[in-house]
Amino acid sequence: MRASKVKAAVLSALLLVLPLSTTSLFPQAEPAPSNPQKAEIEKKRRETIAYGIESEIIDLLKVLRSEKDGRYDEQLLALLKATRSRKLLSELFSYFGDVKFPGASEKAVSVVDERDRLQAETVKAALSYLIAVKARNALGEASEIIEAPEKDYVGHAVRIFGAAGGPDEAVRLVAMYDADEWAENVRIEIIRALGDIKAPEAVERLGKLLDDGSTGKVLRMSACDALASIGDQRAKPAILKAAFDDDPNVRTSAVEALYAFQGEDVEAAVVESLRDPFGKTRIAAARTAGKRRLRSAIPNLEYKAASDPERAVREASLKAIAEIGGGESFDFLGAFLSDKKNDTAFRALAFGLLVRNDSSSASLLRETLESAISEKDQTFFKAVAREIVAIDVDAAVPYVERLLSHPDFTIRLGALEWIRRTGNRALLDRVNALSESDPSEVVRKRAAQLKADIVE
Repeated sequence: MRASKVKAAVLSALLLVLPLSTTSLFPQAEPAPSNPQKAEIEKKRRETIAYGIESEIIDLLKVLRSEKDGRYDEQLLALLKATRSRKLLSELFSYFGDVKFPGASEKAVSVVDERDRLQAETVKAALSYLIAVKARNALGEASEIIEAPEKDYVGHAVRIFGAAGGPDEAVRLVAMYDADEWAENVRIEIIRALGDIKAPEAVERLGKLLDDGSTGKVLRMSACDALASIGDQRAKPAILKAAFDDDPNVRTSAVEALYAFQGEDVEAAVVESLRDPFGKTRIAAARTAGKRRLRSAIPNLEYKAASDPERAVREASLKAIAEIGGGESFDFLGAFLSDKKNDTAFRALAFGLLVRNDSSSASLLRETLESAISEKDQTFFKAVAREIVAIDVDAAVPYVERLLSHPDFTIRLGALEWIRRTGNRALLDRVNALSESDPSEVVRKRAAQLKADIVE
């Protein structure tokens, strides 16, 4: 135990033997939801946190993760500070990291400080949480771990530097990379951390690393990612060179990184990479063309969308065309959608891309949906229906509304699920009507529950 921290250790030990206070775990002034069913659910959840066994609380954390409901976070924080269960401590740190709740950082730092006497699993859970919330108050502990070095935790410590550090930590990381003692996995973490810090101090070193063909490919791929995150134009020559490297994985990472750089030479490299023999490199080129909105890439992307031998390249090309946007792009997607010779799944994707990106295609989309509904073979319609309920923007509302009147009750259920997932209230009247008069009892019940949830 570090001598300067004996006082903190004693205080922490006292916390471990204090009785669990149900008063602190059960807030007294919580406003009750107006919906009786929701009020009962909340009451049960708060009782579970206050009195439940370990497995019940862990199951509740899974539910709260999916719901993204932070109303219980303060009560859970009180539990985190009081529990003596190692498993529950780890689960709570994991939950708080997932929801990015910053209030547990003081407790997490105290756990890391006491790492000599705690299980490694608990310490790593605390470190992972501190990384997730970018806790600057963890930089001191991270520095101690690196300085020692403590091999079990050094990777986490480097990630804390990346998440919460600045120029001082960047300088230390560059020097750390050049030391001989670190295994490749730690070096990869160092490179990623430099990218997370967006450290211009690291550009020259990372550029040399990328240029060195004798360096391992994973290190060079990580350097591409970090240089893109930093975005310093001094790195452009090294990235352009790597885009045509002998190693296809390095090429892929470099082409993906080109989105962060400017110039006609960058644009030309992206377009040329759409012809790369390695499928993943072509996918990277399509994505970069989309991010950069490279209109010069549209003819190549149209060819790839229609004819590339790999389905993943075709999908990436369609998405890039939509992201680039404009009349030429949307005309192609409309024609692609209308051509029944094209693959059903890709036609459905084109439908979704037009819904998301081009309001002027509404008439074509309505006609296409009605035609698909009337077809004897429902394969295309079902693909379009799946695409519709996967859309997260308000432009999907008229198409979801049409699904609510489909004779197949499973289609209506899918449309109701879209409303639940997005929280969109535009179709509340339709939901109300379904809750009262839908021929399917399952749909009526689902609509009634959804109506109650929306009103609440």
